[in-house]
Amino acid sequence: MVRFSFDPEKGKKSVSLMGVVNLSPDSFYAGSRCPSGDEAVRLAERHVEEGADLLDVGAESSRPGARPIPEKAELDLLLPTVSRLCKKYPVPVSVDTYKPRVAAAVLQEGASAINDITGLRNPEMGNIIARAQAGVVVMHMQGTPPTMQIRPAYHHLVEEIIAFLEKSVQTAREAGIAPDRIAVDPGFGFGKT
Repeated sequence: MVRFSFDPEKGKKSVSLMGVVNLSPDSFYAGSRCPSGDEAVRLAERHVEEGADLLDVGAESSRPGARPIPEKAELDLLLPTVSRLCKKYPVPVSVDTYKPRVAAAVLQEGASAINDITGLRNPEMGNIIARAQAGVVVMHMQGTPPTMQIRPAYHHLVEEIIAFLEKSVQTAREAGIAPDRIAVDPGFGFGKT
């Protein structure tokens, strides 16, 4: 596994580019959709050639109104592609999932990090990631993909997002995830207008 780390003190640049590969046919951005594993590998290769520092692979769309897919379907899409990407490219591979069994399986397959759109709302996720000595991206989202754009409301948008992300980082740290393996995502477009 290639280490997932954002520690500028260790000589890393402060900005990292993430190449997104979506195995879901209804993902938000059409340019990231790959209907086959071969197409996913080709897109990942293009991302790496164009300077991506890491790859992010997802199989369940999180666009507004998207419906969850069964865990088995997600695993069937992810496992062969994650395995190929981890073996082929010298960059960390993160997987976009909020399901503990999916996270455990892709980490076993070689993924370096989990991109959790729920911000570790399920405490089991942090433990799985910590045991694998992997990284995590915690994201803020009000609601779920099917509900997040239905009248999102905040009293103080920025403060509420910061408080949520601070709690998510605390959850990650309490699970044993190293600070340099934690990244935060304010979730632009996820329950915000």
